[in-house]
Amino acid sequence: MFSLGGNGISDVAFYANKEPYYRIMYGNAAMVDGKGRISLNYQSRDRSKPRQILYSLIPNMLANTPNHIDVEPLPGVDFIGSSIALWGSPDSTALMDVIQCVVLSEGLPYPTVNGRWIKDPAAYSPDLLTQGNQYDSVIAYTKRLGFPAIHAYDRGFLRPDRANGGYLDGKDLAKKPFRFSSGNKSHREFADMAKAEGIMLGRVCITNSLAPGTKDASPVPSDSLCYQQRRILAESISPEDTVLMVDDPTYLDEIASWEGHCKSLNMVKIGKELIHYSGVSDMPPYRLLNVKRGYWGTKAEAHQANDTICKLQVTVEYGYEGLIPNMALQDEIAGYYGEVAARSGLTLYDFDGQEFLFNNGHGYYSAKRFFRKMFERAGELGVPYIRFSGATLSEGSWHYQSIWNVGGGRNLYDIDTREWGSTTSQGKDLRDVTYSNYYPVSFGGNFAIKDTSTVEQYEHVEAIAIGYGATYFLIVDQKDVESCRQKESIFQAIRTWEDARRANAFPREIRKLLRNPAYDWTLEAMEDGNHWILHRLEAGKVCESFNLSRTIVRCPGSYN
Repeated sequence: MFSLGGNGISDVAFYANKEPYYRIMYGNAAMVDGKGRISLNYQSRDRSKPRQILYSLIPNMLANTPNHIDVEPLPGVDFIGSSIALWGSPDSTALMDVIQCVVLSEGLPYPTVNGRWIKDPAAYSPDLLTQGNQYDSVIAYTKRLGFPAIHAYDRGFLRPDRANGGYLDGKDLAKKPFRFSSGNKSHREFADMAKAEGIMLGRVCITNSLAPGTKDASPVPSDSLCYQQRRILAESISPEDTVLMVDDPTYLDEIASWEGHCKSLNMVKIGKELIHYSGVSDMPPYRLLNVKRGYWGTKAEAHQANDTICKLQVTVEYGYEGLIPNMALQDEIAGYYGEVAARSGLTLYDFDGQEFLFNNGHGYYSAKRFFRKMFERAGELGVPYIRFSGATLSEGSWHYQSIWNVGGGRNLYDIDTREWGSTTSQGKDLRDVTYSNYYPVSFGGNFAIKDTSTVEQYEHVEAIAIGYGATYFLIVDQKDVESCRQKESIFQAIRTWEDARRANAFPREIRKLLRNPAYDWTLEAMEDGNHWILHRLEAGKVCESFNLSRTIVRCPGSYN
């Protein structure tokens, strides 16, 4: 076992070992030691007690030095009610016949879409990802492909801002960010157009990162922010003072956050003012160094001796800049996404920065609680299902998360060389993680339809996707799509494969064959919509065929 590759910042450089015998570790629930002995590790924690931890999201890298955080106690969140289900099963029956029964019998989260559990491989599906900011044909494309959702990626980051109450374009829908030739549309208007065709609309967001200029960050920061340390102001200061004396310098020299440690985000909060600093004196009287008052547009104010100084927990730069909320405020942010779903029509979220849910020190529990609160609030407002992807995968999100379309391009799957990552090992590594955890594998955002695209390329993509149980965001720019001569054939081929996937028509032995990247395939649909013929090709000619049929999924039973 050894550390990840890369510099600890680039999430592509982590994946540096292409050989199949290198397996990335995404957790320690199951371990194999040097003698081949397997150990299982389940845990529960009493979160009602205060504790301090020393942690880095990506350890053993210079760019991600561990730092200290006083973890917020959560009253009533303890061992009571915890339980462990020990189970064993062949892979062929584990998910649908065993794990599904455990989930149902124990009353665990069980989101469904179109009557299917989101973990059912027959419910896996690609989605459409937009580029070019032109939407006239996007709904029509998505419907013809048979995809469930449109990811309006070209609209950039959606930053949570409770000031708008979930109305992204105002209650009067005054903003019209989606460009149509017939007149631009608001989120609500576009979402309603898509919903009429059974299609969801979504955006990429920065999860719980409270960005500057939003209600809870600045110019008036919330009092419900997550802090790493609390100290006492040793001497009173005026609005102009840049000498801040502190009672105790311990850990104040650490650059905030658990990844990247971006110096621009190193700040404290006193009252309603954010103050940036870098460093602390090493001799008494202790003071913060390189102080900038009124940071992020907050108002520099006078503060009295013995006022509380909160060193804030933060995110990273690169467009993700933000403050981390405490658990109570994070619950409100989760509910906010439910309100956006109900009031602005977004029912697909791509939670970039999903790892920020761990920054409060409560790990997977924090993620699980966030998504539970989001689903609960959405349900209260009449939204039964939210489809979401994100930047990471954890036990906390496993129950709720439909897809994991992280990254993309040749890092995930190279359509030309037919490799799981031709530039890095990211595709192979994430494939192994997801497949090993009964979760949709992903090609990320990929396979843009261009003027040179061919139907044979997308037959291959679909064969590999169904063989491994993969999803992806199909990149679509309306101008590029219309330049593709094989557009109609590509749409029809993808639709045929996805219809058969939804019909659970691919038995296990066929899925194993589909994983071979050297094979070429084409799928032929019968008129009744319940049968297909799968042809394997050699030099463009059929060499063998397989009859496929719709499979009726039986209801799960119970376990002992």
